[in-house]
Amino acid sequence: MAQATAEKIESIFPYNPQIGPQWALHKTSAIDVLFGGAAGPGKTWGLAGETCLDLIRYPGSLGRLFRA
Repeated sequence: MAQATAEKIESIFPYNPQIGPQWALHKTSAIDVLFGGAAGPGKTWGLAGETCLDLIRYPGSLGRLFRA
């Protein structure tokens, strides 16, 4: 299946990551990412956003998000 375009992704899931750790999370090419710290920097929203973006980019894929 073809990847979704940036415009299509924006129309389905209008998400703008915060400048800083969230933005870096979405720009990394790493397969595994550890994202920690105090309350407030948007860890959960950043990980949920990345999962949703991947599900839109790759139709038919499955995603799971675990938060402890």
